[in-house]
Order: sequence, then C-alpha cells, then structure tokens
Amino acid sequence: MSASEEPSLLDECLSKDASKDSEESSPLIAVLSFGAFVGISAAFLYFRDQWKRQEPTPPSTSAPSTPTAISAMARLWLAQDPDPKTCAELRTELHNMLAVALDAANRLRFGTAGVRAKVGLGYDRLNVLNVIGVAQGVLAVLRKKRALEKGIVIGYDARYDSERFAIAIATVFDDCDIPVWLFSRPVPTPFVAYAILKLDCNAAFCVTASHNPPKDNGVKVFWGDGIQIRPAEAKLIEDAIRENACPWKTYSSFERSTLSDRVLDPMSQIERPYYRTITSALRRRTDEENGKTNPVVYTACHGVGHKYINEMFEAFGLPRVIPCEAQCEPDPAFPTLPFPNPEETGALDLATATARKCGARVIIANDPDADRLGAAELQHERAEVRVFTGNEIAILLADYLSKGLEGGDMQNYAVVASTVSSKICTSMARKRGFEFHEALTGFKWLNKKALDLETEGKTVLLCYEEALGFNVTQNIVRDKDGISAAAVFAEMAGVIHDSGSTLTQRLEELMDECGVHLSKNGYYKTTSTSATTTEVFDKARARGFPRDLGGAVVKTVRDLTKGTDTGEEDGKARLPSDPSSQFVTLRCSRDSDLSSSDAPLVIHLRGSGTEPKIKYYTELRCTREESENGSGKAFLENSVQAAIDQFLRPQENGLSG
Repeated sequence: MSASEEPSLLDECLSKDASKDSEESSPLIAVLSFGAFVGISAAFLYFRDQWKRQEPTPPSTSAPSTPTAISAMARLWLAQDPDPKTCAELRTELHNMLAVALDAANRLRFGTAGVRAKVGLGYDRLNVLNVIGVAQGVLAVLRKKRALEKGIVIGYDARYDSERFAIAIATVFDDCDIPVWLFSRPVPTPFVAYAILKLDCNAAFCVTASHNPPKDNGVKVFWGDGIQIRPAEAKLIEDAIRENACPWKTYSSFERSTLSDRVLDPMSQIERPYYRTITSALRRRTDEENGKTNPVVYTACHGVGHKYINEMFEAFGLPRVIPCEAQCEPDPAFPTLPFPNPEETGALDLATATARKCGARVIIANDPDADRLGAAELQHERAEVRVFTGNEIAILLADYLSKGLEGGDMQNYAVVASTVSSKICTSMARKRGFEFHEALTGFKWLNKKALDLETEGKTVLLCYEEALGFNVTQNIVRDKDGISAAAVFAEMAGVIHDSGSTLTQRLEELMDECGVHLSKNGYYKTTSTSATTTEVFDKARARGFPRDLGGAVVKTVRDLTKGTDTGEEDGKARLPSDPSSQFVTLRCSRDSDLSSSDAPLVIHLRGSGTEPKIKYYTELRCTREESENGSGKAFLENSVQAAIDQFLRPQENGLSG
C-alpha cells in the first residue's frame, strides 16, 4: 500500500460503526472509535512487518494480510466472541503495540556502536525517519566542532534498505552544502574505515548490522581519526539526536538522482589503493611463492566479501578462492544461515562440504560486512575439520607476523588484545621481546590504544578480540578488517603447509611454547520478560560477588562499570570505566594455590553493546598434562558453571541460554 492510500484507509476506519465498542474502557478507545483504532493498529502492524520491502514475495494461497484485512479480522473476532475478557485482550494487545512503538520515549539509543535494530515502523525500529535523526545529530555535533569542511564518507552493505538509508544520510549533509563521498555499491566496512583516512574526512557512516539476523540493520559512525566513536562522542551525538529528531525539511524522495554534484563516488580512489597499500605493508612472500599456494575455500556468509577477497588475493599473488557457491553472492535474506556469523555452530558446514568435494585444506569465512574472519582446516584425509576460535587465529597470526623480526629492535613492536581475549600472547611477548597491551572490548578501544602506541614510535603487529575480530594493517585501517586478515592468513597457511606441517600442528607447538590456555565462552539472552542486564549485575553487587566457584577461589574483582579493582593498591581500575555498560571480571586461583599472586583462571561477564545478551568469557592456564587428561577442562567447566549459577542466576532472572 502506498503512502497516498493511507488517508483513505483511515477515513474508512473512522467512519465505521463503533457501537459495539462504546463500553470499552481503554484510554485510547475512549477518544477514538474502535474502528479507527483497529484501522490505525492494522496499518501499523502491516507496515512494521512489511517495511517497504523490495524483494519479491512468494504467491500465497491465504488472504493477504493488508491493513484492511487485519481490521476486518479483528472486527470479525469481536463480532463473534462472547467473552469480554478475550475481546479486551485483543484491544489491549493492539494498544500496547502502538503505545511502545509510537512513543518517542522509546526512540533507539545511540551508543558507541551507533544504532542497530529491526527495520520497520516505530521509534524503536530502524527506518528513514530515525536514520535522518542520526544524520542530523552527527551533523549538529560536527557543526559545533567546526569540523565539516572536509566532508564525510558513507558506505553500506547489501542488507535490506542499506543503500536507501545511506542515500538518506547523504541527502541530509548534501542539503547543508557539505561535501559527501557516497560509495556506488555495497562495500566491506573496512573500506569505509580506510576511506576516512585516505580522503581525510571529518566523519564516516557505515550502514550495516554486521552479523545480526536478516531483519536487522544499523548505522555505525567513525570520527576523524578513523576510529569508531568512543563514549564521549556518543553522548554528544545522542543528545544532538534528541534535539534534532524531527527532519529539518520535507523530503520528497531518497534517490541518487536527487543528490547534487557535491556527492561523489570514492571507489576509484579507495579500492585499488587499499589493495596496493595492504600488500606493500603485509605481504611476506613473492608472487611466485604465493602463486604456488593451494587455493582456499571461501564463504561470504551471503555478504559482500567475495569480490573483494578475490581482488585482495590477486594483489597478494594468491590463487583465487574456491567459492562456497550457496553463500558467496550477497543475499539479505541469508537463506542458509539464520545467524550469518562464522562463529555460530554450523556456519561453515556448506564451506566444509565444498572443501571436501574439491580437496582443499583451508576454509576462510567473512561475516556479511567482511570485517570479521573465521577459519578452519581439514585434517586426516579431509575426514575431520578443525574450526579455529578467534583466540587460536590470533595466536597463529601473532606468531606469523612476529617471525623474522627476531634479532631486531623487538621492543618497538606490539600486540593489543581486548581484555576478554586470550592472554596466550603475553607469554609469546615475554619470550620474543615485543610488547603486549590490553584494552577494553571493541575496536574503538583496541585501535585507540594502537594509535597511542604508534605515536610512541611502536609498530602494532596485531589487534584482536576473541569474537573473530582482527586488525593486521598496522593502522592503515583503524578498525577490524576481515579482508586483509584473510590474505595474511592464507599466505601463512601456505608457508606452514609448504614446510610439511599443518595449522593445527603449529598451534600445538605454540601451546608448548607459550603454555596451554583453555577457554569456555557463551552467553545468555535477556528478553522482554526477563531482568535487564543492569538489574542482573546490580543484584550481584548487592549480594556481594561470589568467593568460591566450585574449587576456584575468587582472589580479586574488577568492576569496570564502577571503575574499581580490588587487585590494585588504590582500588581503582586501570582500564577506562563506563557506567552505561556492565562489565565485571573475577580473577581466580585454585584452592591449592592460595599463596600465589597469580590468577590462572579469569572469568569476564559483560553486557553486549549490540545485542540483548549477557556474555561470559573464561580462560584457564594449565599444564599440558592437565589438558590431555581432561582435569583442566573439568575444573574450568565446574568453575564457569558455579559463576553462572551464583552471579547470573539464569532461572531467577529469567535468562535463556
């Protein structure tokens, strides 16, 4: 239904006889006839689920669920149902839906990850109106900072409405006579992070929901330093969005053809220079050597990566990838992956089948916007597959990137990891002489630390987080980058395989060198009926943090929400604190190791910044014997379960695992 038809629909609803509903006690019905109410609700429900979809819809044998049909179905129910209780329930459901979605108090919150939500009508969904608000808020902040003369760059992925939202952002800035670079086709998020530095812009927008489900989309913002915004900037933008939520003008359409000549396509200035710069900085072997590498199987998880991976591999001299055909072309429905995240169980199944069919040994995966990297290796005549965790990929990359630097000035090199990621690189750093640094979770913090180290004259070889996020670009890109990381990983795999070894064998050798580190990570979901993340953590603080975790003794507690750390002499956390996010770390030892100042077991609990989840990340440092006989795994699992039971209390708080 077009917007021009809406008034006639509402007029029709308003003119309906509402005598049956005159006794309704709902506050809204007291003002409107129930016919009008049902019509408005029906229109809302229809458009909320069918938000201007451009994809074809399959034929249906049932009656179409148009607003008129929904209104008729509601009237039919009310005409037939003799039970006032269920009639009232129908009215209440419609009322509550409208009350939540059309209440501006429920407007999407803008944070350091930007905004991310389901696409549809309502202040609590992502739509053109809310995207305009984000664009106007960012513009208002830049205007106050007098930081607009260099303009902005806008990129987008292949999700539903991504291009339309990108054009809406461009329109807001273009109408204010601000230079805009708008990519002409979907691009990986790393291209946007590279473009803001290459083009020397004041800010950048990327329309993407990364690896979220297909109905979601989002907008993330980079600042002039090329790094995603931090809390201070996010607060300024959030306030400015509230102050500039209404469109500054009436927009008739959002088409490229309506944009002025100030809006330019940056593709020719970004694509080839990105490949050349990355190759020059990171390639370790010649074209001839890399050309002999066995091809890898690649899945884009229905995202944008396939074209760009092949071009990156070509620049490295690597063979073109073998595509997992069912997943390599952009498809916003993600038909084979309900959650298009290489971390998810089963995400690499189709790629594994492709590898077995063609005899490949290595599988590489990107998430839909190609800023994350997943990898696996087939072993034992391709019968088994080893899917590497983010921490395992990180240790392999750190090993490869630091090799050949021995004997040089190793203290001028560094690796940066998020605080929830494996600390196995700390042992490698001590043995090889490079520096290891910790930062808060999120590449806004990792790359800020990397930038600080760069100003001190350090070369940052790797930034990583356990959730398959890697930056190997030495600050060429100041965000996670699954394209460049894939090329380095494929080259590394070729070197290791040429030596007669495997990635799995090399990983075992590194465990012997740096110590065995076992991990167990997971999450619990919060729902509309469960306790909120803040409530769960506040309850734990009120009870007092647990001290005994099934054989593990909690020695120190760091609470980054409150800025405290009992492991520091002054009781203050050394990492930045953020009252708006929940993050607690428990450092533990074994009963038999109470005298040690070391904490071989670390348990992190934090609220996700982009999803309704409470995540836990754990790591146990143990001996090879404990790893092989299973006692280390058993100790870790018992301790983690005790932490979940005592801290999160899923049943009491209504959390779902």
